[in-house]
Amino acid sequence: MRSIYLAVFTLSLIFSGCSFPSQDDKENITALTDIYAHAFDTSDKKSLYYVLDEDFPQKAERVKQIEYRGVYLKDISFHKKDFVFTDSSFLNKTVTGVMTYNVSYRKKEEQLPTMQQGKKRIIVFQKGRQSWKILSMTNIKESGKSVDKQLFFALYQSLDTRIEAMNNKDMELFATVLSSTLSTKAEVVEDLQKSIDTFKDIVYILKERHPIEITNKRAIVVQKYEMRLTLPDGTQQKVPVMAEKLVLEPNKSGKWQIVDGLGGS
Repeated sequence: MRSIYLAVFTLSLIFSGCSFPSQDDKENITALTDIYAHAFDTSDKKSLYYVLDEDFPQKAERVKQIEYRGVYLKDISFHKKDFVFTDSSFLNKTVTGVMTYNVSYRKKEEQLPTMQQGKKRIIVFQKGRQSWKILSMTNIKESGKSVDKQLFFALYQSLDTRIEAMNNKDMELFATVLSSTLSTKAEVVEDLQKSIDTFKDIVYILKERHPIEITNKRAIVVQKYEMRLTLPDGTQQKVPVMAEKLVLEPNKSGKWQIVDGLGGS
C-alpha cells in the first residue's frame, strides 16, 4: 500500500510539473522583467527593490548603486528587447530565462553616449508565498555589439538641427530633417507654420535624449522636452515635459531624416 501512495505522489509531482510555470506565471514573470527594465532605465530604487528577491546577492548594494549614477553619468538608457524562457524547476519553484537588451550611457565629460545592443542576461526567478521575484542575474559575456560613435554624431546632428530650426522659426531648415516618406510631412510643416504665426516666440528645450536602437539604416530615439511659448502680448506659457519617439533613416546622401513619430504618424 505504501508503494502505491508513493507512486501516486510521484505521478502528482510529474503532472503538476507539466503545467509549471503556468500561463499566469509566465505573464507575471514577463511583467517583472518590464518593471525591472523600467526601474533600471528611470533609476527607480523603490521598484528595483521590489522586484529583487530577499536572497538576491548584495541586494541593498545593487539598489544603492542607482544613487551614484548622477556623480559620473549624465544619463543612462536601458531598453528591453525581448525575454525568452529557457528552463524551470517545479521542485525549487524557479524559472530561468534570457533577457536581450540595449543599454547606453553618457559620462559627464562626453557629448556622445556609449551604447551596446543585443546584450544578454540570464535571469533566475523564484516563486515565493505571494509573488515571483528575481533571484539572480548573470550577464552573458561577449554578448552585444557596440554602436559606432560616428553614427551618433550624424544622427544627433540632425536631431539638433530640427530643434535649431524650430527655435529660429526656420521652415526651410526644418523641412530638411523630414523625410519625403514621412506620411504626415505636409501636416507637420503646416502645424509648425501655424504655431509660428500664432506665437511671438517658440522655444523647444531638450531635457533628455535616449537612443533605443541604432543601425546603419534605422534609428529609434526617445526625447523628453518642454516647450516655452510667448504670446503676442508677451505672456509666457510653459508646456509640461512631454516625450516623443522618433524614427529616423538616412537619405541617399547619408543625412538622417525623420520618417516616423511626428504629427500622429
